Amino acid sequence: IQMHEHEKGLDYITALNQLLDEWNITVLFPNDSVRILCYTMGEEEVDTRMIREPTDRTHLAYAMAYHSDYFLTSDRNLIRYRIPSSLEAIGFSKPTCLPLEEFKNEMLMKVRDISYEWDTTRNSVRGVSDGNDAS
Repeated sequence: IQMHEHEKGLDYITALNQLLDEWNITVLFPNDSVRILCYTMGEEEVDTRMIREPTDRTHLAYAMAYHSDYFLTSDRNLIRYRIPSSLEAIGFSKPTCLPLEEFKNEMLMKVRDISYEWDTTRNSVRGVSDGNDAS
């Protein structure tokens, strides 16, 4: 049964949209940048690792078109893939490609660094030491 034919279809769609907002999930739609990226990566095969991987290239194109900082993948070929220089020349860049575990570790390190900076700044601003400040 199609969602629009279901008697509660509109309620389900509305609820899904509310969840996407609540979870801060962005839905990406094709745009001219995605089209240019997909076409160029398909035509200019400078890195042969991705010749037979149009789906992976498409996912990467979306990440690049929407200026994502990270692209999570377990595919080592995709991690090492070099985008055509013609795309770099017009301002596109490949996001940092990492497996999930490496991404989690990187984010944890950033959180620890920010937490440490905040903690030391907070203590020095108040002028009160909690015994953890370096002397």
